[in-house]
Amino acid sequence: MAGDGVGENAGIVERLALDEVVDVDGFRAFLPVAAGRFLDSFGTIRVRAEGGSVRCRVETGRAQSNVSDNVHGGFILGYVDQVMFCALLAQDRLPRGGAVTLRAGMDFIGAAKAGLPIDAVVEIIGETGRMIFLRGLIEQAGVTIGSFEGTLRKVKWAGAT
Repeated sequence: MAGDGVGENAGIVERLALDEVVDVDGFRAFLPVAAGRFLDSFGTIRVRAEGGSVRCRVETGRAQSNVSDNVHGGFILGYVDQVMFCALLAQDRLPRGGAVTLRAGMDFIGAAKAGLPIDAVVEIIGETGRMIFLRGLIEQAGVTIGSFEGTLRKVKWAGAT
């Protein structure tokens, strides 16, 4: 039924994609669902499969900084939530109906300097019929900034198989 949200979400996986264009560093851009959504606040997230893990990279600047000119922890936490989905997509493991975040946890080890890109190296560590478990590291210029883990729940939208 139009307007109930179900029809709008039924094809969500088709709207999430990685760009077919591969840049010089082997990254592909994560394409947002639609302009004007929360994902836009991260700019372009670039994604590259590396064996059993996925590396995601995002640029940072003043808009992502705190008063110490470091990347704001809230930005990093939001980034973690996004890269879990990027990893699934890059490994062709995003469920047909999509997924939602049940839990995301982060341990900060050091500060990330604004103005330099930050990487998330994400690994899918397990999957059940309804859950996907991930973990990873946040890095900047080869230095580990933090570690994270998360749990996603697979969703079956109306019309999904």
